[in-house]
Amino acid sequence: MGYKKLLPSKILQPYVESIWIQEDLSFDPDYPATRIIPTNKIDLIFYYHEPFAENVNGAKEIIPLNVLHGQQTRPMHVSATGKTGIIIFSFYPWGLYPFTDEPINEFVDKSVDMSLIFGSNVINELHSRILESKCNLNRVNLIEEFLIKLLNENKRDYFITNLVNQINNSNGNINISEVARLNKMSRRNLQRRFTKTIGITPKKFADIIRFQKALFYKKSGYNWSDIAEFCGYYDQPHFIKEMKNFTGLTPDKIFSNIQPTRLMNYFNKPKALSHFYNTIYL
Repeated sequence: MGYKKLLPSKILQPYVESIWIQEDLSFDPDYPATRIIPTNKIDLIFYYHEPFAENVNGAKEIIPLNVLHGQQTRPMHVSATGKTGIIIFSFYPWGLYPFTDEPINEFVDKSVDMSLIFGSNVINELHSRILESKCNLNRVNLIEEFLIKLLNENKRDYFITNLVNQINNSNGNINISEVARLNKMSRRNLQRRFTKTIGITPKKFADIIRFQKALFYKKSGYNWSDIAEFCGYYDQPHFIKEMKNFTGLTPDKIFSNIQPTRLMNYFNKPKALSHFYNTIYL
């Protein structure tokens, strides 16, 4: 099994945080499903071998070969169906908005076939060229060319970008009403503008940031009670509820009953963590 992380080309760097490549030509049907938790990012995923399947209520639903995973507000479980060959373009929270006229909020908690967003002819041609290529760097270049053609830099919203970074730097503890007042806009207008660009409300975004920070501190050795206080949870029941909403597990079950997989061992290394958010694979 091989993993590789690349930086996007310079023109895409304000929008695409990183590019991930995962390849495994073996297949173990008993390999445990991967729990993917909310991270406040949007991914474009291109499969050049077999697709993955999402486990939904005990059934497996095949994920499209070229798929957009929107903002997540709940955990999802995915597993391979055969040989793995994946290229992931991982966007900053604000990153996808300049590449499409489709409402970003309509992608929340959904895995959407890119053909429905960018057109079947365009995606089918891109997919054929990806399959014809024998080199992952060439595949990445093809996808970057596709994205650069779509990019409308005039849609970049610097105010929302700065607000996202404020929320991140505050561990999710920020007064949105105060931000709106200081910028001479109503809370409702700020929320509408944020949701239009990011896909979810500022409050939900902040909740996920705080949750991610809590996981990172736990992985770093802090205890849950100190983390709950430091991250600004109202009380212990609030903390437990948030953890369960985003992972499907109570805090005492997180990490304790999970056997590390090769995927977790790779992505949970500090050097592999995102420089925007510190996600943990469960």
